Amino acid sequence: MDSSRNPVTPPRHEGVHGVGPGGEDDGDLGAIAIGWLTSDPVALGEVADRLMDRVVECPLDRMSDDQLRSVAARWETAATRVQAVRADLAAEIDRRGHDRESGFFSTRAVIEHRHRLSRASSPERTQTMRMFELLPAWTAAARDGTVGADQVALIARVAASPRITDALIDGAADLLDDARRLSFRRFEERVRTFVKLADRDGTRSVDERSCDRRHVTLRQLRDGSWRLTGRFPALMGAQINDTFAHFVDAEFHTDIADARARADGAEPDWGDLARTEPQRRAAACHAICRSAASAPHGRSTPLPTLNVLFDAQSLRSVLDDEPIDPAHYRQVICRTQRGDDVALDEAAATTLWAHVRRVVTDGAGTIIDLGRRRRLFRGSSRDAALLLHDTCAWPGCTVHSVDCEADHARTWHTHGTTDPDNGLPLCKRHNLHKHTGRFTAHRDATGDWTIHHPDGTPVD
Repeated sequence: MDSSRNPVTPPRHEGVHGVGPGGEDDGDLGAIAIGWLTSDPVALGEVADRLMDRVVECPLDRMSDDQLRSVAARWETAATRVQAVRADLAAEIDRRGHDRESGFFSTRAVIEHRHRLSRASSPERTQTMRMFELLPAWTAAARDGTVGADQVALIARVAASPRITDALIDGAADLLDDARRLSFRRFEERVRTFVKLADRDGTRSVDERSCDRRHVTLRQLRDGSWRLTGRFPALMGAQINDTFAHFVDAEFHTDIADARARADGAEPDWGDLARTEPQRRAAACHAICRSAASAPHGRSTPLPTLNVLFDAQSLRSVLDDEPIDPAHYRQVICRTQRGDDVALDEAAATTLWAHVRRVVTDGAGTIIDLGRRRRLFRGSSRDAALLLHDTCAWPGCTVHSVDCEADHARTWHTHGTTDPDNGLPLCKRHNLHKHTGRFTAHRDATGDWTIHHPDGTPVD
């Protein structure tokens, strides 16, 4: 490379020209980039800076809805590709010995120092670098931008565990397909399931450590207030979370009733409730303790039923003490109705004797067994429909299914049946929106719902 050449003075090219943010003639940036790539790769950073100047100056408020969606999608794709380039640069730094002569004894140390990275973000680059060496399909997808940056980072963290390397290589294609199709939340759930199946001994060790470390501390602070902290194993925590949610909801409805009373018949200001959400949560914790303390001596207060969902095959394997093939991670279900993950072994054993209801589904996602506890508090049809999902079925909505309404996917007027496989959970707002907007819903063979516009296109 000719060091006398000024790297920030691009060669001129004939072609389409444009005016940059400062009024200067930028020329054909694509042609400039190609010229710099062949003559001075370092100068490509100047192209990126000039392109970013144009993006920053772009009048977003003048875009149509379709243009805005397209631009947003393109920049999300660009984020993944930049992430891949960073990993490639880290790999090259690693290959060259990460400048040991200057006292940097690891790639992580050199990029953390020179790029002013936090200790939380620098491992992501080295993990991605090593994941690229292991999973070529994920490498190609990241470089093409066809998979999200968060999904790449998650798989990179998983690939850092040597105990599941073989299983990860075998399952990489299915995981990549899930990463492209599912929301990040759903994808993360499936990855957690995959890791638990691929590292059964490690999962049991984690569960045992979690159980051993359970504790609660109530400590008075210097100002006289109290701080409550604690840690619980998965199933115990899920039971506490379910009970806590009921009490928080009761406090919320108390505030709503108070707001209506203060409005004296007018529409209340829902943004001006008497307490904030953290304050209601504190009141809910206090109410739980008062409820337990007021129970008659010798009698315990009735516990709410915790619903734990299993797929039939996984439950059978656990009860027979047989390992589950990690390749079947998509079919494995073991969670509460609120979406809390619980350990298969612990949950299966507990449902045989504790105040926990076992809900078993078949391969099509239909409930085939409600376990030993048959009591259904609001009607079996509604409960069975809501138990199959942990949130509202509308894309992007995170309202828990226990707070949703059970709606007919195929409406009653079109001869839709009141069966679990025809019921989907929708929060009040989306249930109303579905019917006023004439939206429709379709459930595929895996049990996932897709909401469609009246013209048949999916809501995404």
